[in-house]
Amino acid sequence: MSKVLRALTPEEFANKREADSNLCVIDVRTADEWETGHLAGAILLPMHTIVRRIGELNPKQETIVVCQRGIRSDFVAQFLLVIKNFESVSMLCGGMNAWVGEVITGDTL
Repeated sequence: MSKVLRALTPEEFANKREADSNLCVIDVRTADEWETGHLAGAILLPMHTIVRRIGELNPKQETIVVCQRGIRSDFVAQFLLVIKNFESVSMLCGGMNAWVGEVITGDTL
């Protein structure tokens, strides 16, 4: 059975975060982009560091990938799902550009 990457609308993403506090949300943007506004509880793992830092993630934990517009998160989510065999991976469709909820600004790593 093949796994399917799910693209969540901002509303679906918000509902999922509210319903499941065990989600792993990773932000694959650069540190500079992160500082302009990121999601509370997200982990900064810039796209270029994913291969090196893959061990920081739990493949059994439901994971949602976020970027600025949805392009990088699509690549990373596919990598996690297909190549690294993560059990459940979704992405925020439209990325932070589509997100209208609360964001945290500044370097709060």
